[in-house]
Amino acid sequence: MRRTRQTITVFAYIVGVHALCLLALSLCRVLLVVANLPAGDVQWAWLLRAMLIGVKFDNLIACYVSALPLVALSLLALTLPEKVGFRRVVGVAARIVAWFYGIVYTLGLVVEVADVRYYRFFDNHLNISVAEWFAFAGDTVGMIFGDKGNWLFIAIGVALIALFWMALWGFTRFFVRRLPADRVLQPAGGKDWTCAILFVILTWGLCFCGIRGSFQRYPLNVSFAYFCDHPFYNRLGVNPIFNIIKSAEYISGEMPELLRVNEQDALTAVQHELNVRTADAQHPLLRYMGPSDGFGKRNVVVVLMESMSTDYLDAVYNGRHITPYLSDLRRKSLYFSNFYSAGVHTNNGITATLYGYGPDFAKATMTVPSNQYMGLPYALQRHGYNTYVFVTGNPQYDNMNSFFYDNSIERIFSLYDYPSNEAVNNFGVPDDYMFSYGLDYLQQRAATTEMPFFALFVTVSNHMPFVIPEPYRNAGGNDEQRIVAYADDALRQFMQQAQQTSWGKNTIFVLLGDHGSLAPTCYDYNIRHNMVPCFFVGENLPDSVVAKPAQQQDVAPTIMGLLGLPYADNTMGINLLDSDREYAYFVNNDHLGCSDGEWLYSYGINTRQECLYRLGDSNDRSAVEPQRLQQMRNYAAQHQLINLLAVKNKWTIPCE
Repeated sequence: MRRTRQTITVFAYIVGVHALCLLALSLCRVLLVVANLPAGDVQWAWLLRAMLIGVKFDNLIACYVSALPLVALSLLALTLPEKVGFRRVVGVAARIVAWFYGIVYTLGLVVEVADVRYYRFFDNHLNISVAEWFAFAGDTVGMIFGDKGNWLFIAIGVALIALFWMALWGFTRFFVRRLPADRVLQPAGGKDWTCAILFVILTWGLCFCGIRGSFQRYPLNVSFAYFCDHPFYNRLGVNPIFNIIKSAEYISGEMPELLRVNEQDALTAVQHELNVRTADAQHPLLRYMGPSDGFGKRNVVVVLMESMSTDYLDAVYNGRHITPYLSDLRRKSLYFSNFYSAGVHTNNGITATLYGYGPDFAKATMTVPSNQYMGLPYALQRHGYNTYVFVTGNPQYDNMNSFFYDNSIERIFSLYDYPSNEAVNNFGVPDDYMFSYGLDYLQQRAATTEMPFFALFVTVSNHMPFVIPEPYRNAGGNDEQRIVAYADDALRQFMQQAQQTSWGKNTIFVLLGDHGSLAPTCYDYNIRHNMVPCFFVGENLPDSVVAKPAQQQDVAPTIMGLLGLPYADNTMGINLLDSDREYAYFVNNDHLGCSDGEWLYSYGINTRQECLYRLGDSNDRSAVEPQRLQQMRNYAAQHQLINLLAVKNKWTIPCE
């Protein structure tokens, strides 16, 4: 039974290494629990079940990795010539396999540990969208190492990888030392060959079942991890490597199931909401807006505030709002209290706010080559406006430079324009310096020309790594509150100085979050990541709070409505001053959400799971509110589908 014993021996080695790999992946999941376990009572039964489910997902990944070594070593055991020393050849092969495992799992453990920190900020696992960061490696590395909160996890990751290598090579040496001594054996008989081949087929079959992840009809999928009504325990079992693979399949695959609705019905519904009266085959969302009562050619300044969540406006530290300026501004502006970001990344916020289109789930919106849009800068340029953008750091990040210049922005001010000694981290200068620089430039410009202008300011200080100036070290209970207090005060100084200038008195200021910030949630969709404040500020604008649903795509049409200038509107937005939308819709990487401020609908494109919540109630009400579920599902699916088709089919490009 020599051949059978040889195949069993190499299989034992693969099983041992496989178990070691599962242990390493399980330790990463324990780290995820320790770093991200929600506050409150721990649901131990759910936690245990999620951890056991996680073993299935980890085993699937481990089986993928073990498949090649298993095939190679088992074939070697079957085909090794009779007179070649088994111990010597298999020992060399085992060392080669150990190098393979070591390299692959070094990369895998980097992903696993990085996922622990990613989950902290996005309330979900890593997905394929992180591949966009590789194009900006310098900025990404600076962001990672510049955040002191990452240092502990980097150290843990290095230690875990080192321990894995030590254990891997220790086991490999142990295995090699216990291989049978080299000697010439009698040729294998027919029964021996039969048993050996059957054993190899069995082991390959087990590996295939592990890769499939399930003995059921359908292979393992993200939705298998969902078993309760708490999002953390549902997501805990999912392996981040698996999640990246599944999200990559979406990008390269077909439309999500929810969006497979009748395209013509969806287009008709969207056209009706946007009041499109005459359809154009090339621009089916286009409508011409005539002149109306408005302020005329006022300047327009939009401030897109990094990670500025609506929640911050009510946060208090030592009896004082951490955002005293923005909190008070709600009473002194046209404020939209039920306002949502289109996505959860800055590039999503820019594209939606200026050009009226939201993201395609985990895909970046400012791509190369750039999609072309009409939108706000395009409309204003045709009325003689200069168009500027001010950013704190590298304009190449997120492809901003090429995207803006392709889309009606005539000049970008960035780290290239500021003194090098003013940069405080890899994201460039702090908000207050960017505001001061922009204020000086616009003031100098006002002395030389009366042409109106549009300016976008993109803040970033409220993005890790935080650099908190000394005066704000005691402005909050933690660094997150302190940097928000600084960002609020930097904005206050800019606004107060700008509003005292001659050009500032003739300007409409729009202040809004690019996306929100995570806060504990009981819903499958973390809606707080999309809930952002939006203020319209300027002389003779009403001071009122508007509670109807609104979203970033509505900003450009609303600004043009305030100005009263004629233009061609080719966005997915509405003028909030004279129109209403039934719901706001938005995405969070792999989820589609829809809300009216009272109800929340969510759909996971990987899990294919949909939920309906009454905000403030953690119970999924899908079963008891089928009509509302259907209504919100249709709205979200139809609008997101048309959004994607518009970009894909180039409906967005200028038509003049």
